Parts: sequence; C-alpha cells; structure tokens
Amino acid sequence: MLRNSCKRLKSLEAASSPLHSLACQKLDCVKRLYECLDDLLQLPSTQQSLYNERLGKLEEGVLDRSLRLLDICRVVRDIYSQMKESIQELESSLRRKRSGDLSNKLDLLNDKKSNKEVIKKLEAVDSSIEELAEMLEIVFRLLLKSRVSFSILSTTRLGPQSAWSPKYHAPQFCIHYPL
Repeated sequence: MLRNSCKRLKSLEAASSPLHSLACQKLDCVKRLYECLDDLLQLPSTQQSLYNERLGKLEEGVLDRSLRLLDICRVVRDIYSQMKESIQELESSLRRKRSGDLSNKLDLLNDKKSNKEVIKKLEAVDSSIEELAEMLEIVFRLLLKSRVSFSILSTTRLGPQSAWSPKYHAPQFCIHYPL
C-alpha cells in the first residue's frame, strides 16, 4: 500500500493534467501516503520496536553507569586495603614505641601521608557516587516516562479512534473531485 501510494505520487508528477486537478490528485496521494505511514507507525510491532530502541539506549546508559560504579567499588576496595596496611603499620609502630624505638617519628609521617591520600581518594569516590546517584535518578525518570508513554500508546491503540488522533486531514475541496 505504501509503495503503491509512492508510485502513484511519482506518476502524477510526470502527468500533464489541469493544474487544479493535478494538485488535488497529488494531495489525495499525499493523504493516502500519510495514512499508510500512520498505520505503519501504529502497528504494535512498530510501537514495540520503537519502545525497545528507546529502552536499549537507556539500558546502555545504565550499563555505562554500572561499569563506573564497579570502578568506584574497585577504588574503595583499594582504599580499604591501604587503610588496613596503614592500621597494621600504626599498630607495629605503637608496639615499637612501647619498646623504645626512636624511628616512630618517620613512621608517623608516613602514616600522615597515607591518611591524606586515603582522604583524597574517599572524597573522589564520594563525588563520583553523588554523580551516579544523579544519573540513576535521571534514568529512573526516563524509564518511568517511557513506561507511561508506552502504556498510553498501547491503550489508545486498542480503544476507538478519538477526535484528537494525529491523523492528517486533507482539505475537503480536493477530495470531492474525481480522479
């Protein structure tokens, strides 16, 4: 039906008819072409594929955010292992201090440096987590909107054609002329 409408429109372009009649015929073909496209877009399979495409893009974004979250978890794990090593070094230096070792000052300086590094990394992780939370909120909003849109589209497709449907209506003066 869509191909026929396109062929008819192309044949009318080459035809030599009175201008008014030709214009009406072309408008009628454009109307039929639009109706075919509208019917194609309203098919459940088309709606489903459009919905799946939007959902695929959202899933891709969620996967990217998940990978980012995994990177953050890796950084947090590294921070905790550094903290564990620092705690073990502190415990060791405290034991040496009790035994009267004078190298404690160097150990404490190293511990301060490692603590500063840990704090910097934790701040970076905190800001990344905040960014991810904002992104997830956006993704959830988009998922909710697409779900609402899909449910509206599926219910309006099943119901009767309303006066608010987005169909093209050709001017009435052209429809009454014979082809």
